Amino acid sequence: MDFYFNEIVIFLVIFIVYTNGQGPDCTGQVLGEPNPTTTGTTTGPNTDRSYVMRGASMKVPCCGVISEWRFATAAAGDLSAQVLRQDAGNSYTVMGENIYTGAVAGTATRYSIGTSAQVSVEQNFEIGWHSSSTDAVALETNAAYTMGAVNFAGKTAEGGTVALPNTLVNGERWMFGAVLSSNAVPHFGTSLPATKTISSTSAAATVVHSLTPTDDNPDDIAALTVTLSPASTMFDLVGNDVQVLSTPLAVGEYDVVFEVVDHCLHTGTATLTVTVVETGPIITSLPIAAVSLREDASASVSLHQLVFTDDGPLSDVSCSIQSTDPAGTVPFTLRFADNTADYTVFYDPTPGAALNYDLIPLYSLFIVCNDGQSDSAVKELQISITPNEPPVPDIPAKITVSAATTNAGDLVHTVTATDPENDKMNFTMDCGGCPFIMLKNGEIHATENLNSHRTSPYVATINVTDPYNNVGPTSMTIEIIDINTPPTLVQPTEVLPDYDQISVAEHTDEGDPNPVGTVTSVFTASGSDADGDPLVYEMEFVNGQGEQLYDFDPDTGEIFTKVDLDFEELSRQGLLTTYVNIRTFDGREYSEYRQLEITVTDVNETPTFNQVRYAIETVEGASSPLTLECPLFDVTDEDNYDTRQYDIDCGGIGYFHIPGTTKLTCDAFIQQTAEHDLDGSNRAAFDVVTCTITVYDKEGLSATTTLEITIHEEDDNPPVLDKTAYTYSITNDTTAGAMFGNVDATDIDVLPEHRRHTYTTDSSEFGIDENGVFVSKVDWTGVLAPTSRTFNVYVKDEAGHTDVSPVTVTITDVPPTTTAATTTTVLPANFNNISSFLDDTGNLAWLIPAVILGALMLGLLGYMCFRCCANPALCASLCRGRCFGGGKGFRRARAAPRTVVRRAAPPTRTVVRRVEPVKMVRRVESVQMVRRAVTPVKVVKQPLPETPKKESSSMFDCFKRKPKPPEVKTADGNRSWHLWNHTDFKQQDKWVG
Repeated sequence: MDFYFNEIVIFLVIFIVYTNGQGPDCTGQVLGEPNPTTTGTTTGPNTDRSYVMRGASMKVPCCGVISEWRFATAAAGDLSAQVLRQDAGNSYTVMGENIYTGAVAGTATRYSIGTSAQVSVEQNFEIGWHSSSTDAVALETNAAYTMGAVNFAGKTAEGGTVALPNTLVNGERWMFGAVLSSNAVPHFGTSLPATKTISSTSAAATVVHSLTPTDDNPDDIAALTVTLSPASTMFDLVGNDVQVLSTPLAVGEYDVVFEVVDHCLHTGTATLTVTVVETGPIITSLPIAAVSLREDASASVSLHQLVFTDDGPLSDVSCSIQSTDPAGTVPFTLRFADNTADYTVFYDPTPGAALNYDLIPLYSLFIVCNDGQSDSAVKELQISITPNEPPVPDIPAKITVSAATTNAGDLVHTVTATDPENDKMNFTMDCGGCPFIMLKNGEIHATENLNSHRTSPYVATINVTDPYNNVGPTSMTIEIIDINTPPTLVQPTEVLPDYDQISVAEHTDEGDPNPVGTVTSVFTASGSDADGDPLVYEMEFVNGQGEQLYDFDPDTGEIFTKVDLDFEELSRQGLLTTYVNIRTFDGREYSEYRQLEITVTDVNETPTFNQVRYAIETVEGASSPLTLECPLFDVTDEDNYDTRQYDIDCGGIGYFHIPGTTKLTCDAFIQQTAEHDLDGSNRAAFDVVTCTITVYDKEGLSATTTLEITIHEEDDNPPVLDKTAYTYSITNDTTAGAMFGNVDATDIDVLPEHRRHTYTTDSSEFGIDENGVFVSKVDWTGVLAPTSRTFNVYVKDEAGHTDVSPVTVTITDVPPTTTAATTTTVLPANFNNISSFLDDTGNLAWLIPAVILGALMLGLLGYMCFRCCANPALCASLCRGRCFGGGKGFRRARAAPRTVVRRAAPPTRTVVRRVEPVKMVRRVESVQMVRRAVTPVKVVKQPLPETPKKESSSMFDCFKRKPKPPEVKTADGNRSWHLWNHTDFKQQDKWVG
């Protein structure tokens, strides 16, 4: 039956929710496009248009809020995401919107909305958007989609209405959607919970409290409803005001519960606590338990002092007995006590109203007070009448109690009495500090264990009372028998002192006198008893683990070791010292405790290395001294804080030492005091030295291990130049980049990386390359000679070791010649490559004619070769020079040094060529020069000297190879290329003058 009832209730709730139009609670549903994307989409064709998603599956299926908008934008602009409600037909109201500014084209956005800005939705609401300019939301052409309608009237403001067309857009997939979430639960803010106090006489419609229902979703506030749950018969809710419903109100505290419900039927509850208080005087001393009055009372008796409060002066308050039970004349009055202003209830003997327990055992007085405006609540005072006859006690003259068997709380005797009216009696006893107590019912109990009690007897006085009478005092003697004499703890012949000390050696392998596992007697206690009782012993270990180390024999009092005692382990645990409390027992009583201190003493133990082999690394060189890396000898020594010393034996190698001090962090460290040279005859990259390490403790016990020291070759030798000084000579036609001379260096280090050298100079005019070849940094052409320059050349290895030698370079004049044929050739400017050469239009102007002329000359040369082959005599005559200078022969002149002359525009080079060969310096590598404009210089032409004597020649003299001119390097180390010296753009020949 309960099951069907629950099902019906659930059905009714669902029915109410749906019929109200709100729908079920939103729980994260996604409306529209769940994952908008710009892939495969385009921009819509419209501008300033609003879209509403009106497909069958596009309506909101629940009640809640929009927590997130999802959209992909194909165009930039501002986007207004809107919620619409269909009113009638095609008429819609814009219920709310969120505006997203600055949308970027080509992006997918998830726009999360904070709680305070979330738009509320209900079932069948619809969503849409408006673009500020060109359609911002991306669309995909897809025939499977029909998502909504387009409003061509522009944007509708929040709260406005708009009529939408009936025609839906087919074939477009709109990249727009929203996430639906549950809305916040409404509440009463700071107005509830609250506590209010009102008067019991407050008028109806009095406002007790004002409520302020609210919601964290602002859209929901207007739709909140507040009710009383459950309804109250004392209070009502008018609007948001809590009012008094009816009056007067009963005094008390009331919890009034309110419910606030939003449009999604989310409910919040809170409580208003209303305290209703009295008005007028308040009697605070009543009610109380019944007041007793003796039946035989013969004089006035004060029974109760009335206490009350009032808003006004208490002197204005008057109190009286309003009625009594039984009614009629009673012997009670309410009046001021003598000489006071305190209202007090008195028993006043009254004729005709005598007290009789058998007739009226109880009276009720009903009292009320008035302050001149209103009465107080009526309060009741009950008066109980009790009869009165003295009791008759039965008290013996003497009782005996055994000390051997009586414990605290034991009943030793009971005093009795009888009362004619069977009234409750009360017994009391005074025995002057005796170990007994009497209860109110006459029972006498021991207050302590009498086993050790020494005093006897005691005389007690006893009284018996009923509510109206006291009988006594009556004397009774209490004698304690079987009193015991306690034992005494002694150590054999004298009393053990309050504090004594003994020691026991630890049990170790070297244990002297105790080997491991030996059960050792530590101490034996003894005691005496005057009564001759047999004694046993009890021991209590003060520290909790003492009983794990020691045991004892309760019959003999002997303490002995329970486990093997390890001094070091006990020291770490803080258990070297154990305190034992000892006492003896005679079967009834214990002796006084005496404390014994047992201390475990140390026995020296042999240290051990935890490894049979250790290894460290070093380098061959050593400072004074060189501390090697910490070997981390993990030595185990059972003795705490035992001083250790180390010794090292490396088999005849005496420059490894262990200092006398130790490092606790490393245990021990090693110093190398001399070099282990690997650069001499050994010539090795590394060497391994095996040493024996011995450790000694403070008493000479030792252990050994092996240490392997790997010694690596290091860069510890400087490079040495092959000469202590260098001297070179160049002529004053040497150009920048020209190379001459060279240096070399040796290094006895073993590893190749330790023999890498770098050469430098301290001269601004001469440099040196990585191969040790000197390079001129300046152009010496035209320098007045002779002159010289002195500087230093340096060699340095990668470790920073250096060597230096002085260098002297003498600049001399170009040697004079006896025969000179002056030829002036204007060279084109230098170019980095053939492409840059051909890009110069000025070069093409002369290159094309030169190529044509060269072709004609090649043809002529071919013809001459043909003639020479046909007539060798004629060819020989030509080579002797008979074809030149009018048929006179001439002797071939010595080549003069080449002089380079530059001019500015276009840049050319003028070279004075001499037949006489010149001295060339060795070049290590080709260098490219960068074309640059230079100031032209005047070409000095020298007259030809007198023709020397004709020398013999042959036909092959014409074909002999002339020496190549020196290659020139530019300032940046690159090789220059020019037309006359070009072969394959890469000069590999190295010339030595």
